[in-house]
Formats: sequence, structure tokens, C-alpha cells
Amino acid sequence: MEKFALPNKLMQTSHDLQTIVYDLLTELKSQGLVYAEIRFSPQLHTKKELT
Repeated sequence: MEKFALPNKLMQTSHDLQTIVYDLLTELKSQGLVYAEIRFSPQLHTKKELT
């Protein structure tokens, strides 16, 4: 879990998650990808305002 510590610190609010997903999808589209399987673990994003 150590390798996820920094990324998880950056994904603790609704705004953080929206920004990261938007940036990820924009990057994938610019690479010409039409399919991506993105894994998400909601329980790791509840240290601040999210429940």
C-alpha cells in the first residue's frame, strides 16, 4: 500500500477526483485510445470530505 500513499493523498475531495478523471480521459483520448479499464477503490478516498 505504500506506493499508493501519495496518489491517495491527492484524491480526497470530489473536486480532486473530478479533475484527475478529466485529465486522465483527456490524456487517453490524445493517445487515440478508445477503451480503458480504470480501477477505483472508494474506501481509499474517505480521509477528508468524502464518505
